[in-house]
Amino acid sequence: MIMRILAPGAVALFALVACVDQQEIVTPTPTAKLAEVSGKSLVELKQGNEIYRNQCVSCHENRLPSSATLPGYHKKVSIMATRAGLTKSEEAALQLYLDEFSDR
Repeated sequence: MIMRILAPGAVALFALVACVDQQEIVTPTPTAKLAEVSGKSLVELKQGNEIYRNQCVSCHENRLPSSATLPGYHKKVSIMATRAGLTKSEEAALQLYLDEFSDR
């Protein structure tokens, strides 16, 4: 009896959630202007962006960390960089990119 009452509501809720327009997550692409403002190397920022898009996003959600989670993220990135076979310079470029373009 309860299932007959709850089932239509659950179906309606699922349909509503499925129809919600999902905002596309945009990962910032470094530009000369952004590099100049940040004081960071454009080459390193672009390398970090490329590593993020090709390595991280291949398994993980395309979402940069928030500033609140960034300190803990460094340790996680270091562990994952080792698993992904990144060099220390690639890891440094990735960390630089994450630091600069994280949700602040």
